[in-house]
Amino acid sequence: MHHCFMIVEDLHQAAVASVLPDVLIRKHLRQVHGDLYFGDRVFSLEGKNIYVIGAGKAAYGMALTVEAVLGPLIHDGLITTKYGHGGSLQTIRVLEAGHPLPDAAGQNAVHQTLDLLKKVKSNDIVISLISGGASAIWCDPAPTISLEDFRKTSELLINCGATIHEINAVRKHISSLKGGQLARLVNHASLLTLMISDVPGDDPDVIASGPTVPDLSTFDMALETINKYDLTQDMPGVVMQRLQDGQLGLIPETPKPGDKAFDHVQHIIIGSNKMALEEAASFLSKRGLEVFKKEEIIKGDCEKEAIDLVQRALEISGNKKQAICLLQGGETTVVHDGSGYGGRNQHFVLSALYHLLQNKKPEDKHIYHIFSFGTDGSDGPTEANGAFASTAQNHEMDQILHYLKDFNSYHYFHTFGGLLISGPTQTNVMDIMGIIILPQ
Repeated sequence: MHHCFMIVEDLHQAAVASVLPDVLIRKHLRQVHGDLYFGDRVFSLEGKNIYVIGAGKAAYGMALTVEAVLGPLIHDGLITTKYGHGGSLQTIRVLEAGHPLPDAAGQNAVHQTLDLLKKVKSNDIVISLISGGASAIWCDPAPTISLEDFRKTSELLINCGATIHEINAVRKHISSLKGGQLARLVNHASLLTLMISDVPGDDPDVIASGPTVPDLSTFDMALETINKYDLTQDMPGVVMQRLQDGQLGLIPETPKPGDKAFDHVQHIIIGSNKMALEEAASFLSKRGLEVFKKEEIIKGDCEKEAIDLVQRALEISGNKKQAICLLQGGETTVVHDGSGYGGRNQHFVLSALYHLLQNKKPEDKHIYHIFSFGTDGSDGPTEANGAFASTAQNHEMDQILHYLKDFNSYHYFHTFGGLLISGPTQTNVMDIMGIIILPQ
């Protein structure tokens, strides 16, 4: 039993190691004899200053590597990360801010970042480091909008069931950096962005709400979203005012494809869930497991996805004499309506365990090990990173149901064992989940 729990801990380590900033950045950024190589482009550094900015859960790890690669060539820098995810650097300043709820520290960090960018000349190079969590961490309400109204708007959008693209259409149009607006603030310097993706499809327009990429959405679309979900009455007045002013052309649109702001802007997506999943699959194959990896990214309802995985496990285990693993990656959503404490990974494992025990036939002698973990080191509001459960343990069905109904997965695993705890990892490419099936 203990052995399999350790395999999952090792699997987590291997998957995370493959998407750590140190590994990823060195593939795409290097300097040789006074030239900067960014992907397949070369920039001469003579007479230029390099500035480093960035935000996200991996910002500190990314900045650490950029300092290791560029060292004294960095003129100045400032990165912002989630509370508890920072550390000290040589040239680059580190600030910490609220996530998932944006706060005043994040707003202050944006102001300090904007101050830094005022020093940039058109000949300079700005390297921006973006990872998951940056949308909240870089809290950037437009000048007329208060932090409270900004937060209220986000909350209304998230709770009404709007899609990420609909949420972003509104968010980008009440912000000062998001939706490509950062590209306008570097005085036509070269803006080079390295991104670690935490979104399905790795769309740079969605990662951190795309501060350095063209925005296809408009003030019109933002207002359409608010109407569609019947939020007009609930929205703060200043938000509606800004969107209506924008619609009338009194406030400039976010920059669109072909805008001059993007003439000197490049981005590279250096890390993604797919990479971590490939590493996880090869880790398991080397240990003699036959791996069935799901290619599509998981992004549905937590309980539904857990049931789907269990159904596949029960179907596939019937005729297998060899150890196998069903493996998938992505990020589920939990509609939380209990008073409990947990995160989507722990809830996923507990849901899967319940459905597995409910549907496993008495004559089925396979042992099933279920796991799900975040690559960023924290699952929801808990200090756990995910969970592990096995049919080799003794589980009481009514106990599981009691904790499930209360959305209290953390306390279930805390009481009966199975919490995965790693601490912040310095990366963030969503989650990895699966079931290992061992024949008897």
